[in-house]
Parts: sequence; C-alpha cells; structure tokens
Amino acid sequence: MNFTNKIFSILKSQLYTLSLYCRQLAGTLSVLLIARYLAVYDFGLFSSYKSISSFCLLFANLDFDHYILVSSKANMHDVKLKVSLLITNAIFLILLVSTGSLLLGLENHILFILVLLRTFFDTTFFSLVLPHFQASGKFMKISKINISYGICISLIAIISYIFKFSLTKFLILSICAGTINFIQCTFFSKINFVMPFVYLKRFIQKIDKQIFTYIASSITSYLYAQLSALYVAVFLPKEQAALFFAANTIAMFPTLFTAAQVQKMLPELIKTSPVNHSKIIRKNITILVSFFILIFIFFTFLGKWLLKLIYLKDYYLNAHVILLLLMLAYTFIGISTIYGAHITAAGKQIVKVKVKVEASVITVISLISLYKFGISGAAMSVAVSGFYTALRYALWSIKIRKNLQEVKTNE
Repeated sequence: MNFTNKIFSILKSQLYTLSLYCRQLAGTLSVLLIARYLAVYDFGLFSSYKSISSFCLLFANLDFDHYILVSSKANMHDVKLKVSLLITNAIFLILLVSTGSLLLGLENHILFILVLLRTFFDTTFFSLVLPHFQASGKFMKISKINISYGICISLIAIISYIFKFSLTKFLILSICAGTINFIQCTFFSKINFVMPFVYLKRFIQKIDKQIFTYIASSITSYLYAQLSALYVAVFLPKEQAALFFAANTIAMFPTLFTAAQVQKMLPELIKTSPVNHSKIIRKNITILVSFFILIFIFFTFLGKWLLKLIYLKDYYLNAHVILLLLMLAYTFIGISTIYGAHITAAGKQIVKVKVKVEASVITVISLISLYKFGISGAAMSVAVSGFYTALRYALWSIKIRKNLQEVKTNE
C-alpha cells in the first residue's frame, strides 16, 4: 500500500509535466496517423499550410507568454489583462489572415483556413493562456485540461485513421476539440475578454520597452529555426515538402521533451536565487543531451524501419538522411533553448535578439549556398544555425552567471 501511495504521489507531483507531454504528443500523433493514409501530395499540402499558418500566427504570440510571466511578477490582475488582450488580438489576426488569404493564389482556401484555426487552438492559444495558470499556481487544473485535450485529439486522429476521414473532416473535428479546450481554459482562468477594452489605457501604460525585446526575439527565433521549413513549404514541390515534413515531424518528437522541460524550468529560474542557476542549468543540459544522443543512435540504425512503420509508404524511406540532419539540428536547438531560458530569466532578452539576428543571417546564407541540395540543404541550414545559437547562448549564460557571482562577492 505504501508503495502504491508513493507511486501516486510521484505521479501527482509530476502531473503538470506529464500533461504537457500528453498535449504535445497528441498533436504529433494526429499528424503521423493522417500521414499514413493521405496521398503524398495531400500530406505535403497540409504540412505546407501548417508551416505557413505557424508563420502567420507568429505575430499573435511574439514571445508574449514569457513577457506576461516575467513582466507581471505574479500580479494576477495584470496577468489576466495581458492574457485577455493578447488572445483577443490573436482572434482578430486570424480573421485578418483568413480574409487576406482569399486574395492569394492558394490552391485550397478553405483547407488553409481550417489548418490556421487548428494551429491556433493547438499551439497559439495555449501558449497565451498558460501564463495565467503558471502565475496563479493552478498547475493541477491546467494539467487536467491538457490531459483531456490530449486524449480527445488522439481519439479524433485514431477515428480519422480507421475510417479514412478526409483531411477536411479531420480538421473540423480537431477544431471542435480546440473550441472545447478554449472554453475550458477561459472558464477556469476567468479570463474576461471585455477587460482589454475597459482597461486598454491602463494596459498601454503598463507596457514597457522590454516587450519590444521579446517581439524582436520571437521574430528572429522563427527566422533562424523555421525559415528553412517555410522555404520548403513555399518554394519546393509538395512531394519534396512531404519528405521534409515527414522527417521533421519525427525529428521534432524528442523536442517535446525540451519544450516541457523549459516550461517547467523558466518559473523555477525566475523564483530561485541566482546562486542555484548553474545547478539547474547543468541538470537540464545533462538530461537533454543524454536523451538526444540515445534518440540519434536509434534513428541512425532504425530510422528507415521507423519511417516505414509510421508512414507505410516506401516513398518516405527517402527521408532518412533528412531525419538524421534534423535530429542533429534539434539537438543543438534544444541546448540553446535551455541556455536561452536562463538568459530570459536573467532579464537579458536583448542578448537573445542579437544572437538570433546573427543566426538568421547564417540561415539565409546557408539556404542560398545549399539550395542545390534541395530539402537536404534546408535541413543542413537548420543544423548550422542551431549549432551557432547553442554556442553563443552558452557563452552568454556563463558570462551572466560569472557577473552575478562577482556582484555577490563584492557585496
């Protein structure tokens, strides 16, 4: 009985982290399952629209989730005000993009709008509402919401696969699940969407120049990490795009671990004394690198088998080299994310902007230099910029900790 209670105690203490995995894994699982029965071209089209949607929704969350958490300093009224305003802004952006897409030469406007909505509910909305639960300490509530959403999305993907639903039906069902999740989060966080209009003047007064640093950091983050994917989505044939995104979906699977670690690590760094920062960073880096090394070895020897198992079609075996290149790239990006969280917690966001501008330039140069290699060149450009960012962040993190130690010694 004591052993059972201990297990339940551990699960309860780690429920928030597990719920983040559940939510993120469900999104990945849904993409993998529909790729098994969709035609290669259709999967390439869906993946391309997803990449374009992510770019559009970038402007709905320009690192605002981190800004809300750091700038509000756990003042719940300020948190609620900022969350409600930024979610409202995201909804207006969706309406603007959806209308604007009608003027572009898209192959399927309805499909694009559905992908846009699914992307909003699956990622953008959650990122914007999460700071409320983090600041208020309501980890148990958001954990239950995440788990219920993850189960629902997984069931939709499984049912769609079994009955071979069209991509449109799959997206509509996913949007319905996202709408329910939206209602749940809004109810439990007690977000009032009238607040932004009532307290707009107060909100504007509370915005400091620091927000522009977060905006610049977010834009440059996208450019160095996702520019290659956007390049593939817009310029390369949909069959090649299908290969790139098929490999990318698998390669990003381990990064869910990184995202969950950072979401848990950032509040810890903010609340903990700087003396303990080195210990927290070392612990997370050690866990992350060990995990990624094991995954890379697995992909090296069993990558083709995995591609065949997941996608069923022999065509996707051509994605093995891309898979390895992207896995290497995301290892570097994962390391940079850990160090980046420390830089953010230390209030040195401007450092991240400078490094990411440099990395973005490197990405563009890499894409131009390696364009003849097609999707392999796109994958290599991600690895090059990821390595550069990890190195620069690590050096800055060491410098920040050293300065803090010197200040403490002088005191």
